[in-house]
Amino acid sequence: HYGTTFPLVTVKDMIRSQFLVINHFGIEKLHASVGASLGGMQSLLAAALFPDRIARIVSISACVRSHPSSIAVRYVQRRILMSDSNWNNGNYYEGTFPHRGMRHARELGMIGYRSGPEWAERFGTERANPNESHSFCPDYQIETYLEKKAEVFCNMYDPNSMLYLSKAMDMFDMSVGCNSLTEGVARVKCPVLILGVQSDILFPVHQQREAAKLLRQSGIFCFM
Repeated sequence: HYGTTFPLVTVKDMIRSQFLVINHFGIEKLHASVGASLGGMQSLLAAALFPDRIARIVSISACVRSHPSSIAVRYVQRRILMSDSNWNNGNYYEGTFPHRGMRHARELGMIGYRSGPEWAERFGTERANPNESHSFCPDYQIETYLEKKAEVFCNMYDPNSMLYLSKAMDMFDMSVGCNSLTEGVARVKCPVLILGVQSDILFPVHQQREAAKLLRQSGIFCFM
């Protein structure tokens, strides 16, 4: 296990590795590249880096450049995880899994792509167990929901992997290597469908509108 001695990975690195696999299977052109969040970033960048090999893309709840508010949320997530003493600077593979830090980081992450009105509709201020006295333990239904969902996440994902993927999203910027963001986006040559979610806090709809605007300014057929 490399732990955190492994170099940081970028979305561009991910695309390049994916196309090595695509080349291995002899696939000349993809019918479509579809992705959400980090996957939506990958779809956009893949079409920019390999414009002749993707026929169309669908980018869901993504952006063309990470927003400071999104970077801030992911930063706090990483700090929460890394503050777990069991994380041990990423060297936990032979020791104790940093379960608590991972769970709390995920709880914060889930808040990032939800909204107040949605929480109110689904849970309101209903208590998990109305017959018990209030306490600092999970007390309301929204609290038990976050705890249970985060617990499932802990059993499926590796903490260091979460750190690396999170940082890759922070560093995402389609203007890298170009003179401007407009020039970076203009490398896309195929039709694009942009989708957003009104309740998304981490990737608010204005970021998808920005992507659609830049694509249309470049003469790309873009539907949102």
